[in-house]
Amino acid sequence: MPSIPFDVLDLLTFNNTSHNYS
Repeated sequence: MPSIPFDVLDLLTFNNTSHNYS
């Protein structure tokens, strides 16, 4: 697991939930 900020993680999760970004 890379050292990414929680903000990016949240954004990624948001994108995954909002859009079908696989």
